[in-house]
Amino acid sequence: MRKFSLALLVLTSATGVAGADEPKPVKAELSWRITLDEQGHVTQIDAAGKQPVDKVPQIRARLEKEIRGWQFTSGKLDGRPATTETGLHAWITLEPQHDDTVIIHVDKATTGASIAHIVPPRYPPYAVADHITGLVVLRIGYDASGKVTSVEPEPGAPKASNVLVQSAVRAAQSWTFQPERVGGYTRNGFAITPLCYRLTNLTTLRTQGKCDWKRPDSAESVAEGEALALDPAARLLSDVAGRAL
Repeated sequence: MRKFSLALLVLTSATGVAGADEPKPVKAELSWRITLDEQGHVTQIDAAGKQPVDKVPQIRARLEKEIRGWQFTSGKLDGRPATTETGLHAWITLEPQHDDTVIIHVDKATTGASIAHIVPPRYPPYAVADHITGLVVLRIGYDASGKVTSVEPEPGAPKASNVLVQSAVRAAQSWTFQPERVGGYTRNGFAITPLCYRLTNLTTLRTQGKCDWKRPDSAESVAEGEALALDPAARLLSDVAGRAL
């Protein structure tokens, strides 16, 4: 476990969460495009877009140094391991300390295709008027160019109102993905993503509903808006969940 000094004022401005009296843990999600050699070693790592945590560059630098030491399995081409490009997504908790330091906890990390372009679903007005809420879990297929080829409710997920399902499907049909690349060839695949339709009580400011979904065949949960790649070509072998840096 390693702690490093940061200005908590900067951390607060980047996240808007840490309090003046009692520092609070801050959740963050980061994404990279990484390249692996045939043995699964990281040879290149590139940040995927700008994120609030970039206002504290020490956090990303520390994580990227750790990632270079993680072990992966590369994808296979014609049955043999090949150079692989994949997305790496990490969920972390930043735990500010009273001595003006921060501990980084890695909550979860996944590999696979990334969403390149997303259109948020529209909450149907009549569903709002009738107070219809729910969780829609979609299985989205995409081709080697990243174009969505199929969208359907995920088998085994909770049933949701048809009006919400239709809204989610319409939105997802216009998404695009950045597929994995194995041996120079892009790869089609499937991803699961939960979309939550919930209403906020303006009196209490409480939001109805919980939007994480746990797959029946796995202990792993998938959070709202997260795209979990099914059968990714590259897989993370290092046990990083729960690790403190």
